[in-house]
Amino acid sequence: MNGEQNLDIQIHDSGEIVIVFPIIIFHWKMKMNDYLKRQSSVKNYHFNDESSRISLSITVDRAINPHWFVRQMFIHVHQLPELDPTPTDTFQNADRPLVSCIILLTANDLFVSQVLIPSLIQSSQDRAIEIIVISNGIDCDLNLFKDYSVYSSELCCVSKAYNLGAKMAKGKYLAFFHDDCYLADRTWIDQCIRGLEAGYAAVTSELENQYSIGPHAPLITAKNVPLFIEKATFFALGGYDETYYIGFEDVDFTYKMQSEEKKFMVCDLNYMHFNGMSTILIFGQRRSHYKKLFSYLMLNKKSIILLRNLCLRKMAKHRALEKIHDLQAYYLLKKFCFYWQETNFSEALSYLKHLEDSVAEDPQDVLLNERSDLIKLISQYANS
Repeated sequence: MNGEQNLDIQIHDSGEIVIVFPIIIFHWKMKMNDYLKRQSSVKNYHFNDESSRISLSITVDRAINPHWFVRQMFIHVHQLPELDPTPTDTFQNADRPLVSCIILLTANDLFVSQVLIPSLIQSSQDRAIEIIVISNGIDCDLNLFKDYSVYSSELCCVSKAYNLGAKMAKGKYLAFFHDDCYLADRTWIDQCIRGLEAGYAAVTSELENQYSIGPHAPLITAKNVPLFIEKATFFALGGYDETYYIGFEDVDFTYKMQSEEKKFMVCDLNYMHFNGMSTILIFGQRRSHYKKLFSYLMLNKKSIILLRNLCLRKMAKHRALEKIHDLQAYYLLKKFCFYWQETNFSEALSYLKHLEDSVAEDPQDVLLNERSDLIKLISQYANS
């Protein structure tokens, strides 16, 4: 997103809101003006056009939470699913939950605490749920999650984090969440349960074409936004394969279901997945700045994917990080070789042959026995 350095927000103790954004996204001004003039809680507001940016000052009634006011405004600007701003601070995890909501916390603590978790609570009213936060990242304030169950796991290893959450869960059903999505659907639990009762092994709201292995040959992935599954089924499938270190675990789990002829259902939920916030926070620059922007929903999905892709391209130039990617791809393709043969997935078999010729090491041996070196590498890269 060009000019993102001119994008910022400040909320003062007086309640005054000051938003600065680059003039190249001038259309924000029109959408904000349209929203603000219709809000009875707005006492006054003023735009100030400068050479390269626009600043907006807003004063709202003291009875209004200014943080939620800003989020509601950017929901309007970006046309996102509506969030219920009703306070959720009285929530307590159920002693006997029906659903255990397992959230992976890599770096996006402000967004998770201020957007994702409130959306789960509001969307799950009249249902017994528990919220489990698994911290596997860096630079997160775990005090924000003192009202929920919180556990720590290996740095950036998604599979171990989700498996730990599943192990600690009390619910009959598990709902896995990335830390850059939210729900706005009070029927989500009922819809997901109906899918399982109809014979599906798992339910997802998003099926993504990911990790292209040739022209027009992506690998499909059932995304955790959420992935909904019975706890018993999850463990019968072996959970997430902990051989993977960073990425690929969800692709693996998807093809684990596919190869065992266990169907998954794509459910039409009202949700939002920004698809890249944690990648930006871990591997990009200005972490605290982007945390703040994400928590107020100031960047739309297109901008976030652009920034994510910039991070991925930078990582691809780092030979050691690229090696991790190749080892994991090799391990995945080799693991499901029989499935590619059965389904005549020639592109997968061709790419497997390519990796066999180019990757000298045994992928499982490196990914497991050299894990401490991989953790050190990611930690150094993330903090550089």
